[in-house]
Amino acid sequence: MKFSTLCRSGLCRAGALVAAAVLLSACASEADRAYSACIDQVEQSVAEITEQGGAAAAPVIEMTRSVGTTACEALRTVCNEDPKGAVCQGAIAEMNR
Repeated sequence: MKFSTLCRSGLCRAGALVAAAVLLSACASEADRAYSACIDQVEQSVAEITEQGGAAAAPVIEMTRSVGTTACEALRTVCNEDPKGAVCQGAIAEMNR
């Protein structure tokens, strides 16, 4: 199949998007990746609380999201300030499990 045929079929665009995503993830700092993993864990906890408690759990959900987000932001700050420190390296090790 010719390159021009692949491009017309949309494969060039898909390939370019995949390449861009790979490059962007490689450029993200460890602090940003640790923050994203932390937020993912917060949202997973919120989803579990929502599933178990429904609407009655709204105050707990709000508190979990607020406290969790604050902790994740603090983690990002610590990792930006001391990327080789114990707190940041511990979070990165946890993220890589």
